[in-house]
Formats: sequence, structure tokens, C-alpha cells
Amino acid sequence: GKIRGAFGKHGRLHTHAFPFIEPPVVMGTVIGSEGFKDSGVEASWLTALPWYAEVTGGIYEALAPDGAHLLDVGSAAHGNVPALAHFKNLFDLTDDTTFEIGGSALTGMGTDGLHHSAFGADLTVRNVPLTRSNQRGWTLQTEYLSRVTSGAGLRATDAEGWYVHVLRRWTQAWASGARIERTRHGATDVLDQAGTTGTVEKASVNTAWLGSEFSAVRLEYALARVTPDDGAGAFLDHRFLLQFNFTIGFHPPHAY
Repeated sequence: GKIRGAFGKHGRLHTHAFPFIEPPVVMGTVIGSEGFKDSGVEASWLTALPWYAEVTGGIYEALAPDGAHLLDVGSAAHGNVPALAHFKNLFDLTDDTTFEIGGSALTGMGTDGLHHSAFGADLTVRNVPLTRSNQRGWTLQTEYLSRVTSGAGLRATDAEGWYVHVLRRWTQAWASGARIERTRHGATDVLDQAGTTGTVEKASVNTAWLGSEFSAVRLEYALARVTPDDGAGAFLDHRFLLQFNFTIGFHPPHAY
């Protein structure tokens, strides 16, 4: 069926579970702001290594790029089978702290006859107490993503970028976070309006009131310095965002 592919870390989150109101710019530039979603089949294997090590592979329908999918794997060639691989490793540092490192790759042939691939690497350190886990804790996460075109003697990095964020839960009702990021040849709504891409350097901070496990009110401020690739001068983009987030009805648990 149609599934959310096991690519990266942030890309596996549903929108209501995003730690910030806006996704990292690199997500919307490399793979899609809501991750890779396509019809296909995936299989995972929990290896016998002495730590938690999971290998996931998948094959998917050939999908041409659109507003939600930035990676062109839509060739109608008979031999085109877009494929994904993901490797996740999780280590217990203490009873309360885990360390996770992962890698992802997704590749297929595009409508232009060239091979298009996306690569990612992520690292997460999470501290959640065994008791009162819904009242305090922190997470440090970073991820690097790139999109590459190859074939016919060509190999080019179409876009790449990274982000680092830290999240802190202070009490059962209050949490906050901060994120810095940089994306090269990135796309944002203001750049889309100008018909170009650019280098985006952005910082975001937010605070959230968590009314329950199923609702939150989040206030966020973001400042971005945007340098268009077309040579136009750099400019600043300031944003204040307010989000009311409610989850209604049955919802399965998210992956750790």
C-alpha cells in the first residue's frame, strides 16, 4: 500500500508530530517536506548484532516529481524500480539516555533518463527518565541530506543541507526548542515565488503548552537569511507562527 518510506529521521514523522511548526528547509528541498510517501512494499530485519540494529529495504512505484515529492524516480522504463535502504543503530548510554545513528539511501531513474538519488545521515541523543517520562527530558538531533543526479558522464549535487535541533521538556505542560539549519540550492515559499533556489540559513525557537498527550499550542519565531542562486541580493525573512495542534481518534504509536 501507500506508505511513508523509512528515509531519514525527520521524514518519518507525521505533520502533527513535527517538533517545530515548519519542517527543516532541507526536507522540502531534497525529499519532500512530509518525507517520502509512495506506493510500495518494505521489509525490516532486526539483526543479531549485540546492539539494536535494524535494516530496512523497500521498492516503490515509479513516481514523477510534484509539489510533495522532489525526487524524480518516474521513468517509465521497464527496469526502473525505485529502491530504498535504511540502517538504524540504537545504543543505551545510561538507563535514561540513548544514542541513535542512521543512514538512508533512495534511488531510481527519472523521467529525464538519468539516475536521481537521495542520501541521508542522522544522529540523535535522547534523555528521557524512566520515571515521569512525560514531565521532563531532552533530545539533541542532527541530520544531513543531499540529492544527487548521475548518468551520461554527469554527477551533480542538486541540493544539500543540514539541521541541528535541541528540544527540552521542562514540565508535563511546557516544552521548548531551538533549531539552526543551512541548505544549499534550497527552496522556500519566497524563493518559489521568485522562481529560483538559493542558500538558506535559518534559526528557529519555539515554546509549547501541552494541554494533553493529544493537544498542544505552539508559538514559534524563525529568522532566515536567504541568498538566491540567481545572483539577486540576500534578504532576511522573519516569521512569527502560532499553531493549535489536536489529534482526534485512534492513532498508533510512533517509532522511537
